[in-house]
Amino acid sequence: MKNCFTPPHFGGRFVFVALAMAYFVNAAYAQQLQVCDNVMTVDDYKAAANNIRNYGPGPNYSGATAEIPVIVYVVKTDDGQASNSPNYITETTVDARLVEISAAYSTNSNYTINFIRCGKINFVHNTTIYSNPLMVANYAYSPWAINMYIDNSPGNPSATFPWSPGVNNNIYMKQQYSFPFGSTAHELGHNMGLIHTFGYPAAYNVPTDPLNYTSQPDHPYNPDAIPRELVIRAQDNSQTYKKPNHYGPGFNNPGDPRGGDLIGDTPADCNPDDQIHYPGCAENGCNIAGTYKDYNGMFLNDPNNILGKNIMSYRSCRSEFTDGQLDVVWDTWEDQRMNQFKPLWCGNMDDRVEYKGTSIGLNRVAIEFSQTSLGAGLVAKALTMPNGDFSGILQPNTTGSFTVTKSKVTKFGSNTDFSYTNADWMNGVSTLDLVTILKHINHYEYMDGYDQVAADVNFSNSVTNYDMVLIRKLILGMNSTFPNATQPWRFIRGSVTLNYPQDFDGDHLPTTDNPFQYANLDGSSAHYNMIPDRIGFDAVKLGDVNEGATINGFNGTPPSEGIQYW
Repeated sequence: MKNCFTPPHFGGRFVFVALAMAYFVNAAYAQQLQVCDNVMTVDDYKAAANNIRNYGPGPNYSGATAEIPVIVYVVKTDDGQASNSPNYITETTVDARLVEISAAYSTNSNYTINFIRCGKINFVHNTTIYSNPLMVANYAYSPWAINMYIDNSPGNPSATFPWSPGVNNNIYMKQQYSFPFGSTAHELGHNMGLIHTFGYPAAYNVPTDPLNYTSQPDHPYNPDAIPRELVIRAQDNSQTYKKPNHYGPGFNNPGDPRGGDLIGDTPADCNPDDQIHYPGCAENGCNIAGTYKDYNGMFLNDPNNILGKNIMSYRSCRSEFTDGQLDVVWDTWEDQRMNQFKPLWCGNMDDRVEYKGTSIGLNRVAIEFSQTSLGAGLVAKALTMPNGDFSGILQPNTTGSFTVTKSKVTKFGSNTDFSYTNADWMNGVSTLDLVTILKHINHYEYMDGYDQVAADVNFSNSVTNYDMVLIRKLILGMNSTFPNATQPWRFIRGSVTLNYPQDFDGDHLPTTDNPFQYANLDGSSAHYNMIPDRIGFDAVKLGDVNEGATINGFNGTPPSEGIQYW
């Protein structure tokens, strides 16, 4: 598995590994309590109940291991800096954090759950994306792994649930100087089927008539509402409400979801940050405090400090899960994620976008690969890093081929909505280009294949005087774009070599000396086969045949091998 880091499998000895790695990671990161922006709806709560079956570890669990791939996207500003912070996030720190998190998910003795970094970390340098919520997910996404986005957009961390409509495999971390254990493990919990320990925030009621629950949407016995969890953990006939309304042993009827987080070994909890729905909820250090009571008038009770340390709580000492929670995670893996996530192919979409005929990488390029033969809507998306690299996952079809049904390659424009300015179109275009094109047309001095593609600004698959007319109109300001083009760049698959004048592919066969003979030059159809054709794309700037385009700080000097501009 290329570029696929796999942390140790955890068993009874995981503590020593976790402590060693945690020491390293915590030296760089302050342990922060970041509140989660996942707000449960009634539909979410009911879906969570349906997601939890009558679990109970059996022989098939013994020694089982889940390998869960995580693709990491770290968004920075255009200059590669993170606002108000040092550059803490590296592959080393991410790997160490995932080891620590995997240890917390592997404390149930029946199985091991490992989160692995899948492929390279994708470092995206884009100021617009850096501060806009969820924008990066529009351009960088894999359907075959958990996508972890780390940016500086407003809001708190959040995650999609396994039952979320549409995309259900993303988590969004905030403030890229902060990659804390508690918040990251918490959001991964949501992605693997866990909800908050305090469950759904129903309206708070103090019943005047405890036995009349018909109009009380948080009453423990209201079958049509989302009831609150009771403090009692077993049948107690001395209480007004005699049976506990959790989803634990003895009350595992899937048609009768009950209160709290639907898990039996987590005590009744409340949200200290939500005094509207949980008045009086508080904590003292890591312990429950305050005046919040359940329907029986009982204060919350957590003598073993389960909630104070629980990763799915909103309390400040988050460090562990219960066995019941990990059973839910395993069931989610076994029932859904095992067929969805594909660690076997981690990082196989490991490629580059380069300036034509060189090894100079191109930044701010968005790539989309459709694999509709595997299912509707399966599109792998990536953004190039400053060195031109991009990383992700492609899946084989039933014949073992990694054929892409369709691909799309686009360079972002300079506007904040990524549209193109006139300067984007003019980049590298001058009267010198007209001189070079005229020499080619008159058979005085031939351009290589890349420059012929660049000169063909009307997309006629030939270089003609009309191309010169359009370039001249752009230079004179009569046109602001090339009318037949959707973007100022064209992207040629890397397996096509167009370096040489006249004999473009070096095979000395005149029948192949037309650079436009290659179908789908712009990556618009099925050509990106992983084996053996995985060699990325070459970028050609329309109208620029003298290498005058500005590329990551490069301007006015012909690019050459071995020079890097980032």
